[in-house]
Amino acid sequence: MTAPADACALLDEASLPLFGAATEPVPEQARALADLLTNHLCLHPERRDHRALLIDHALDRRRAHPLQIAVIGHEVGRRAGLRTFVASCAAEPWTAIAGADGIALVGPGSVDGEPDNASVRHRCPHQVARAVLAHVSAGAPPERSRRAAELLRALPGCDHRAA
Repeated sequence: MTAPADACALLDEASLPLFGAATEPVPEQARALADLLTNHLCLHPERRDHRALLIDHALDRRRAHPLQIAVIGHEVGRRAGLRTFVASCAAEPWTAIAGADGIALVGPGSVDGEPDNASVRHRCPHQVARAVLAHVSAGAPPERSRRAAELLRALPGCDHRAA
C-alpha cells in the first residue's frame, strides 16, 4: 500500500491540469474534471473488488469503485480551487461542482450538467468513510472485513443520514 503522504502527492500532481479551471463556468469545470478522471487518470468503475475502494489501489490499478472516483474527483478539484464536494444523486456517488451558475455532477466519463438541486445530497466525510468501510466490511477477505468492521464501529457518528 502507498503511504498517505504518497497518495497526497499523487493527488496534488493529478490536480495540476485543473489549475485555472475555477475561473470557467461550472459546465466547463465539470468537463475538465470528467476529462481528468477518465482520460488522464484513466479511472474505470469497479464495484466487485473491495480494493477498488482504497485510493492507492485505485490510482495504481486505474480501477476504482464509483464512490472512490467521486472522492478522487473531489480531492483533485478541491486542490485546484474548484468548489467540489462528494454527493449522491439517484443512489449513485458523484463529484459535485457548485458555482454561481449552477451545479454539475461528474462521474467516470460522464457529466450531468443540470441536476435537480433537490435531488443532490451532500455527503460529509463521515458518511463517505462509513460507506467505504461498510463496502470493505461486506466484500473483503475475513481479516480485512473484521478490521473494516472495527473501524466502522469506532468511527464517530454525524448528524446526517447514512450514505
